[in-house]
Amino acid sequence: SKLAGKSLALQDILNAFSVEALNEEFYKIVQAYFYELVGGKVGKGKKITDYGTGILSLPSVPKENRQIYQEFAVRLIGRTVFCWFLKMKKSQHQEALLPENLLSSKAAKDNSGYYHSILERLFFQTLNTPMDERVDNLPEGAETIPFLNGGLFEPGVYDYYNPHSVTGLSQNLNTLKIDDQWFVKFFEELEKYNFTIDENSVTDVEVSVDPEMLGRIFENLLAEIDPDSGETARKATGSFYTPREIEDYMATESLVQYIHNKTALEQDRLRPIFKMMDQQDLDFTQRETEAILDALDKVKILDPACGSGAFPMGVLQKITQALQKLDPDAEWWKKRQVARVSNAIVRKQLKQKLEASGVEYARKIGVIQNSLYGVDIQPVAAEISKLRCFLSLVVDENIDENKPNRGIEPLPNLEFKFVTADTLIKLPEDNGQRGLFDNYEEMQELEELRNDYIQSYGKRKEQLKKRFLAVQQKMFKNQLSLFADQKSRAYQLSTWNPFGHEQSTWFDPKWMFGIEKFDVVIGNPPYIKEYTNKAAFDGIRGKEYYQGKMDIWYYFACHLFDFLTDEGNLTFIATNNWVTNAGASKLRDKITNDCQIIQLIDFGNTKVFSSADIQTMVLIA
Repeated sequence: SKLAGKSLALQDILNAFSVEALNEEFYKIVQAYFYELVGGKVGKGKKITDYGTGILSLPSVPKENRQIYQEFAVRLIGRTVFCWFLKMKKSQHQEALLPENLLSSKAAKDNSGYYHSILERLFFQTLNTPMDERVDNLPEGAETIPFLNGGLFEPGVYDYYNPHSVTGLSQNLNTLKIDDQWFVKFFEELEKYNFTIDENSVTDVEVSVDPEMLGRIFENLLAEIDPDSGETARKATGSFYTPREIEDYMATESLVQYIHNKTALEQDRLRPIFKMMDQQDLDFTQRETEAILDALDKVKILDPACGSGAFPMGVLQKITQALQKLDPDAEWWKKRQVARVSNAIVRKQLKQKLEASGVEYARKIGVIQNSLYGVDIQPVAAEISKLRCFLSLVVDENIDENKPNRGIEPLPNLEFKFVTADTLIKLPEDNGQRGLFDNYEEMQELEELRNDYIQSYGKRKEQLKKRFLAVQQKMFKNQLSLFADQKSRAYQLSTWNPFGHEQSTWFDPKWMFGIEKFDVVIGNPPYIKEYTNKAAFDGIRGKEYYQGKMDIWYYFACHLFDFLTDEGNLTFIATNNWVTNAGASKLRDKITNDCQIIQLIDFGNTKVFSSADIQTMVLIA
């Protein structure tokens, strides 16, 4: 009150300790530094800030090619903030995973050409390279940083990473330029904040920058500018960030409904598993406990518009919370993870890995590998969802200075978990030819390659990539003639490269994930009216669920009901007007004929999304 120079109401004090207020403030800082790199005008009316053409220079890329600059800046900020979180993870002797002398405002002042001399080498020559394969002349302190894998620090073509074959130093010193002062000022801002590597939950919130913030940063940065209209792209892509409380509720209810269908246990008995409470309050027999564990082990969950991975992370938190209570030492869980691996060598490796790791890590890696799947039309969205998964695993790693790689397990490869694709477009039907999915042996081989690839790294990882693409090509050769119909199923499949970042114009879970149907489809689909964005409806006009005056989320719902198992449930937060809207008659027919509504919660005039003035509801069916 003295500091403010006025008497404060209780609400003022609550606001001061609000994570939302902190998130908003932190985002504005990141946004300003993003625009300083890429240039452009921000704000409205008299509050416009003009950042000119931006200070970032990329080799042979004109400034007009704005998207390449924006995506480079998003990746740079993402990787940097990810590394900032790594500084927070410390061993028992308080040795950080990543030393302060490489990543701080002082480091940026002390090392001339900071991006090339430190950061680029940190990303691509250290975090992306096993300790025993690194070049000798890395910056001091880099030798203590473990190899992470996972593709996050794998240089892509648009990273313009061009090291000299002998010295390892960049050959783009004069063409890829970022002023050292940008890093100094940006890091000074980051140093003002308290970072925590734990994801906040509804019941356990630390007023600090947590990994979810990364998701928000990216979701907002990706939605900053729509190159076609200059409007904010959030409106163009129809994406809004779901409040954590609602996301938490949706994750719980969808899992409760799924387990109820699998075990016939009453929903009210199941809800406490997903709440913060004492273990003693659970009253399941041994048989019931194993039935619930079995259901959680087998569940397949899809977010069809995953954005920055908020729903997959929410579901991950809920399942691991349940496993903590039902299987405290993770013995049942570890045995089940090992038993499902068919390859004897991989099975032995996994067993050793799980025995060496902590129980939390074992639970999370099992859920991420076997249960979570996401699709988004924006390439960077899939990358950010992976990044959130990586951070959630790093949190629970045990640092052991006496073990190779400081006891840190290389992160899994998640290319077959989060894909960039148009969820609404199915593959064309087989036109009388022998179906590609009938190639039983090759389909089995692809399945095994997918499973092996998840935990691979180094040369083995490259071999598996080549093998996967070779098996795909072999399958197409039988069906593709020299003048193949580009609209044919075989041709469309042949264009998909899971290891690139290009968007696929179609989505097929059997081909991309090895799964036909899901037990839970959960998410916040885009809300777009055709008159506001005609291009969003390209490819679905004339299809079964299309009708005039519709919102695209109606199509999402109809289409995704078809991806559910017979007892699977779809849990969406969306606009509430589908019950009466003329453009939603096909959705109403679909629900009336094929589904059963479990819950419909209408928020009426309550504004759920801070950035959107729309009326919403939660539907579980």
